[in-house]
Amino acid sequence: MRSFVSLNKNRDFIRAYKKGRSAVTPCIALYSMKNRQQTNRIGITASKRIGRAVQRNRAKRVIREALMMLKSEWLVDVLPQRGSIVSKISVPYLNEGFAMRRILEPALLRGLAGKLTREQLNEFQELLNRQNEDLYLDQDAADDFFISLDNDFHRLLYHDSGYDRIWEAMHNVTSHMDRVRYLDSALCRGNIASVQKEHEQIFGYLRDGLPLDVDVEALFEHHLGMYRENFQKILERFPDFFVQT
Repeated sequence: MRSFVSLNKNRDFIRAYKKGRSAVTPCIALYSMKNRQQTNRIGITASKRIGRAVQRNRAKRVIREALMMLKSEWLVDVLPQRGSIVSKISVPYLNEGFAMRRILEPALLRGLAGKLTREQLNEFQELLNRQNEDLYLDQDAADDFFISLDNDFHRLLYHDSGYDRIWEAMHNVTSHMDRVRYLDSALCRGNIASVQKEHEQIFGYLRDGLPLDVDVEALFEHHLGMYRENFQKILERFPDFFVQT
């Protein structure tokens, strides 16, 4: 994957404004055109309506960092001479993301069960309360919001274990898993109530300790793998969304 190269000459921006294809929204305007180089060049500008130089530089930095995050998570493919496109969902990446979390998170639960402070438990409880409120939202809004809250819930397992960097690194792989979860929610109405019930169960173990007869691996195998119930249907309906490499 090639790196992004910055545009830094005013004439290049002017050429893009005059000859490029455009897409405009209330927040951002995008201009694109082909070049004759082996790299993709990107220029980011901010209008004086954004504010002073400090505010404009910050706005440009946020957009630049967002592009690099998409690239690092394999959500964007950079194709020389053809531009940057949204990558297809890689089935191997999907399986790797699931396998990584299925192995790691039971160990995290074992290490944290019955050992969290009141403040740490309150963070989990607050997320559970917000997830319960989400169950009463409009279905489309609920799907997006709940998956975000679900990620926050699992992120706390890593944070309280002292493994923030592992979560960040792993999320680069599990991004394809998240995309399938969004499809599952949007197309097959993934079972939010079941996910929430298992979150409550996990929270109970964090608060009270882990009973000896609990099969933690089976719990996370089911909890993290709920998307698999409808995956074959999604794959058959939208084969062009996926690649097998």
